[in-house]
Amino acid sequence: MYKPLCCALTVACLALTACATPTPPAPAPPPAQAVSATPPPIPDTGLRHVPPLKGPVTEDFYPPPAKRLGQTGRVLVEFRIKDKGRATAATVAAAEAPPVLQKAAVQMVDSVTFDLSSKDYDASDPRPFHLSFVFCLATCGELKAYPGYEAVTVTGYLMRAP
Repeated sequence: MYKPLCCALTVACLALTACATPTPPAPAPPPAQAVSATPPPIPDTGLRHVPPLKGPVTEDFYPPPAKRLGQTGRVLVEFRIKDKGRATAATVAAAEAPPVLQKAAVQMVDSVTFDLSSKDYDASDPRPFHLSFVFCLATCGELKAYPGYEAVTVTGYLMRAP
């Protein structure tokens, strides 16, 4: 009879201890991180952001002779934009492409109109704009734009000689 009473007292003591010792509250979860709906700004690289184009580009700027010869390459074009959104003073700043593709890149810049209502466009900024053109047939593979510049990919398919 001694054992059941002892066990009963032990259980009663444990129950009283559990009730008398407050359980510490669980730690509060960390506050949720606020997620912005807009991405963070691109760090200033000293380069200007090219304003968007007004309307789609419908012309095929990949020269047929370059397609027939299987020519590919990349061209960095430097230019300024006039007040009507047209490019001026477009020149090849760097190229790893045959002259026919260099000329096509400059012609493309000269033929489009840029939307100057973009919040990033500042007419008083004297720095030129740059676009890195990549001319590739079917797939670009290892051919990449010049790092750090806004890229334009011009693709085509190898043409068979007539």
